[in-house]
Amino acid sequence: MKIALGRVQQIASRYGLRYLSSLAITLLLKKIGLYSEVSLIKKKITIDSKHLYKNTVSYGAFKGMVMSERAWWGEDDFFTKYTGHYERHVIDELEKLKEKYNSFIDIGAGDGFFAVGTLFSGMFLEAICFEISKKGREVIKENASLNGVSDKITIYGEATPEALTFALPNPARCLIICDIEGAEFSLFDRPTLEALQHSHIIIELHDDLFPRLSKARQALIEAASEYFDVTYIPRHNPEPNTLPEIQDWDDDARMLAFSESRPTRMEWVLLSPTKQRNGSQKTAT
Repeated sequence: MKIALGRVQQIASRYGLRYLSSLAITLLLKKIGLYSEVSLIKKKITIDSKHLYKNTVSYGAFKGMVMSERAWWGEDDFFTKYTGHYERHVIDELEKLKEKYNSFIDIGAGDGFFAVGTLFSGMFLEAICFEISKKGREVIKENASLNGVSDKITIYGEATPEALTFALPNPARCLIICDIEGAEFSLFDRPTLEALQHSHIIIELHDDLFPRLSKARQALIEAASEYFDVTYIPRHNPEPNTLPEIQDWDDDARMLAFSESRPTRMEWVLLSPTKQRNGSQKTAT
């Protein structure tokens, strides 16, 4: 609550009460099913893209994967998922590291896009998902079933250090991705990082959303540096003029189609086992 209040005060101080009031009204309208002009365009893009791509990923590493029409997280992201642009920088890292591991761990799995996609594409032999939302877990199951990988995926609720220890009996065989809206700073404490020191870990950092977490970010990076080489993953620039099927869309629609509606630039960090711990760890099961 204090973090949320601090964010409101920051917005009001920087942009003024008029902007803050407009933002609050926009959020209220969206909550009751009405939309601002930009939100209306995004809504139209989502509907058009579902018809255009028939709920199927048509480009990229997960090409051919079918997606449920139900959205738990990121309804505006259907277009970028269908076209292979959603978090493409992260998928590029998964492809680089896939030969090292059998198991993929998705913490904050949302609708299972990464977990199901990596299984469908053959990147990994098994996936373990942690998703705190019941609806999210249901959509993951549905997407796994649609793509014939239900027998390769295990779904848990909230990720805690204890839950990770239980679910990952051999963490040296895991590639881990985490996107949990700020909770990463409490999840990856020093004992957990030590236990996972033989894994690659990809984490989206959310301290830009909550300024008071800047010290938590620093603490995470410092602790991780004891066991990992720490690097940042640059995001790709969108390519709105490359897809022939949307060339008749106007400029605003094409640009907004590639927007993932993130409130800030956001950053992903890659934790790689230090050289003495690194090396090929993929083994037969």
